[in-house]
Amino acid sequence: MKFNQVIAIFLASSCLLPIAAHAAPSLSLQDVERMAQKSLPVQAALANIKAAQEKIKETEDKGGLTFHAGFSIGQHYPLVTSNITPKYFGINPQASLSYPLLGANTVQQEETYEAKSALSTNHADLLQTRLQVIDLADSAFLLYWQSRETKLLAEKLVEQIKKWSIAAKVERKSGSWSTADWLYFENVKSQVFGAMKQSEIQEITSLSALNSILGQHINPFTPKRPLIPRLDQCHISRTAGAEVANSPTIKTLIGQLDAIRAEQNLGPWRYIDATANVGAQSSYDPAGNRAGYSVTAGVQVNIPFDAVSADNAHASNLAAKAESLQLQILQARANFHQKLVAAMSDLQIAKNNLDVEEKQVAATQANWDRLHAMMLDGPNDVFRKAITARLTWFQAETMRISGIASAAAAAAKLRNLDPSACRGELPTQASRPTILSTRNNR
Repeated sequence: MKFNQVIAIFLASSCLLPIAAHAAPSLSLQDVERMAQKSLPVQAALANIKAAQEKIKETEDKGGLTFHAGFSIGQHYPLVTSNITPKYFGINPQASLSYPLLGANTVQQEETYEAKSALSTNHADLLQTRLQVIDLADSAFLLYWQSRETKLLAEKLVEQIKKWSIAAKVERKSGSWSTADWLYFENVKSQVFGAMKQSEIQEITSLSALNSILGQHINPFTPKRPLIPRLDQCHISRTAGAEVANSPTIKTLIGQLDAIRAEQNLGPWRYIDATANVGAQSSYDPAGNRAGYSVTAGVQVNIPFDAVSADNAHASNLAAKAESLQLQILQARANFHQKLVAAMSDLQIAKNNLDVEEKQVAATQANWDRLHAMMLDGPNDVFRKAITARLTWFQAETMRISGIASAAAAAAKLRNLDPSACRGELPTQASRPTILSTRNNR
């Protein structure tokens, strides 16, 4: 039997091998993103929000009506001593209610505004944490998917190479194959084995990274193919609501600006300290078996001489801060829009690259099919060309897998910046699995 016919038989038999089924559970990119929402950093950010909410409640509850109570024992001496008003040893309980007016109440309101600004900052920190964790989880998942797909691809090709090696050894002993052909074949085999081992290491590393990011232990699983939107499904806009909802920086700045604007509405009353109070006091003389009481009500007011100047300076300070924050918000909006534009451009580039890689895979597959058909009756050098074609196809398919991961990463980044940017997602070339082709099973 001719060497080419032996090789062709092994090629055909290896293409007919069934694909091994995986019993491991399946997870999609969206599943991992939902798990990231419950990661430890996100839980810590949620705890900070709860603490800020309790701080607001504390500042609101500690203002308002205040109860005062006291008890004293002492010797009482009247200002004018007479038989009618003698001195005596008295026991004196007292109680009163007071309510802050003007300045004291304003201070309490300022503390509440500051606490609400801190809560807004904590919400922005939560958004920032979620985005960071999801971005990291997306990268780890896509690397895991890419490594696993490349490993499966390499494993399948390794099976074929092992069968080719059996036939090649036989024909080399018979002198049908030159030393150069044999060395070239060994080089191809080492490349494929190297790609398989590298993918195995990368698979383990990416799964470990994913476990660390999510803060939990996930056993090896079967990653689902990432979904990629069509370009006509994606768009970006300059909607103010989307920027505030999806930009931690803008959310923080707006919270600070709201607090300053609320403080600006307080006016000059902040410097006038006034308190209204009502109280009762009694006095009891055990020796003379005498008792009496008094009830008082009034308002106490303290006004600094330079209240007007202080208020003007404070108002100017708040106006300057508000202007600075408004300018920072404008810049942050421009920066956020630029991020959206850059993310959309990255997605377009990744999609275009993937289209090119899809065409390269199709071209290399067609070349392999042509050489495979020639191997039954062609000259011996066709086998070397076929090996080269199969290696080229493997490299092109590997690049296509990488291209899918890159396009999915670009789509995920755009979706994280603005969830409404892409209206739908569809897999690319979903009908064709990423395995060795079974066409031309001769």
